[in-house]
Amino acid sequence: MTQFAKTVTIAHRRDQLRAQKVLQDRAFANDKIHFAWNTVVEEIKGEQKVTSVLLKDVKTGEVREQAFGGVFIYVGLDPVSDFATELGILDENGWVITDDHMRTTVPGIFCGWRCSSKRSTSSDDSRRRRCDCWPRSL
Repeated sequence: MTQFAKTVTIAHRRDQLRAQKVLQDRAFANDKIHFAWNTVVEEIKGEQKVTSVLLKDVKTGEVREQAFGGVFIYVGLDPVSDFATELGILDENGWVITDDHMRTTVPGIFCGWRCSSKRSTSSDDSRRRRCDCWPRSL
């Protein structure tokens, strides 16, 4: 994602990652990646496009608003997508409906491969989709 955006902020609900160490090390070494630890997304704001996100600290309960030009949703292996129910972008099985470029019908909201209805078994195909979803203006 850092190839297409000036900065990437990862909101993570815990105080540490559970990914493979090599992947963690790579993320921590990248100056473009920032972590919001113990944080969940409360709300994505914007009318015609994403303008900001409300982030909640799960330990203190503090909610803060931060400006963003886009959102890339990645929730893991199962479609933990309840947050998108009100947006009307889920299929009957709880997967986020996207086009071939991982865009939802809500401008500025994209979907990670593993919670998208357009999942594929090809890692090259999914990698292409992840790259294509980022607006070139970020």
